[in-house]
Amino acid sequence: MIDYTSTCFKAWYPLPMPPDDPARARILDAAQELLDLRAGPLRLADVAVRAGLSRASLYRRFADRQALLDALQAERGVAAGEPGLDLRRTILAGAREAFNASGLGGATMDDVASRAGVGVASVYRHFEDKAGLLRALLADFEIDALAGQLEAASSAPLEAFLRLAARGIIAFFLDNRFALVMVVDPSDATREIVASARETSALRLTPALTAALAERLRAGEIVADEDPRELAAALVGLCIAAVALTPATVDDPDAAARRVARRFTRAIARRVPVAATGRRAT
Repeated sequence: MIDYTSTCFKAWYPLPMPPDDPARARILDAAQELLDLRAGPLRLADVAVRAGLSRASLYRRFADRQALLDALQAERGVAAGEPGLDLRRTILAGAREAFNASGLGGATMDDVASRAGVGVASVYRHFEDKAGLLRALLADFEIDALAGQLEAASSAPLEAFLRLAARGIIAFFLDNRFALVMVVDPSDATREIVASARETSALRLTPALTAALAERLRAGEIVADEDPRELAAALVGLCIAAVALTPATVDDPDAAARRVARRFTRAIARRVPVAATGRRAT
């Protein structure tokens, strides 16, 4: 999956942390301990809890999961491999290709195995059925990473914050075009899967955005008569439209995210300075 979100996060957050930063050491300690426990794939939310830090503190030091794994290997010689994870990722990549090419109804487990280059028995060992594959694909997008980056971006100008969110949403739907149909017009067969995946997948982004926009509404950056829930849903809708209706988005998703953020900011931002935060609506 293309990590547009981390690129945007690094672009607006330029402050380097000192190499002897104690919080950074705690994060590395926690990540190493979790890897030693072999408790499954390393999740940044779990690392933050174990380190006793907020997700924002973690993401100010490591923009994404790979950055943390790279630091562990470079600074502590800790191998980043996780048993069974590579094969699972290979199968999910094959499933993504199959679902994008043939749709949810047309793709079969044999198609997934063929595209992943593995035996169909391997697919069934990791995922009970196609519904399980679909749930895993939706959960594969690291919503905790994006949510943490949005939290860390709380001091960014409104447009930069919205651009960060738009990048993440666009990246998800570019990689998972089959999800466009699921979200816009889910069938009876997929509606239950979407509902069950909502707690652990990119579909959880709307509640995360709602909370972030509500905070900016309280800070006076957004016009007072707006509903944060409706704003979050509208932002997701604009991003879906950019992917589904604008071919240029594939070639330049960064530009698409900028356009979405700029237009959205013009529609919702207050036009007066905000003394309480020291930020001015853009």
